[in-house]
Amino acid sequence: MRVSEPEPIQVKDAQLMLGRLTERQEDVMLLAAQHMKNKVIAQELGIAPSTVEQRMVYVRNKLGTSDRDTTVRRYAELRTICGKPIYGSPHLDPTAQTPDNDVQDVGMYDTLAPPTLLEALDARFGRWGRLGLIVMGFLSLAVGLLLALAISNSLTDLMRGFG
Repeated sequence: MRVSEPEPIQVKDAQLMLGRLTERQEDVMLLAAQHMKNKVIAQELGIAPSTVEQRMVYVRNKLGTSDRDTTVRRYAELRTICGKPIYGSPHLDPTAQTPDNDVQDVGMYDTLAPPTLLEALDARFGRWGRLGLIVMGFLSLAVGLLLALAISNSLTDLMRGFG
């Protein structure tokens, strides 16, 4: 008995499978398909590495794959079937030079700017979390000022007692 090869994925099916992915999951997958590690993807997108891993798990579940490499290969295959390129992500500098070989130069990412404080807060806590931290910061500042005024009044009263 001859084992038959699986049927090739049709364009319509590939489009449906890609259509299940969110824009943010697509962003992660485009960079992963370009042989980037999760830490580099996180820096590139201004998110936490754990968020990259979480999005990869969601994509893995949606595409029915079992590991990162298989997921990335399946994603690249689906994009190819749909006629969409893997390279040319909007998050990458189009003028950047790419290496001629398949080996990724890890040192080329040493110059990536770290995320700003607000981006880091958004990645860690989300926008509502950032808002909560800002409100807590202002409340702490207000309490600190009130405490400083109370200490100042106490010292003033103490100095009047000596005078």
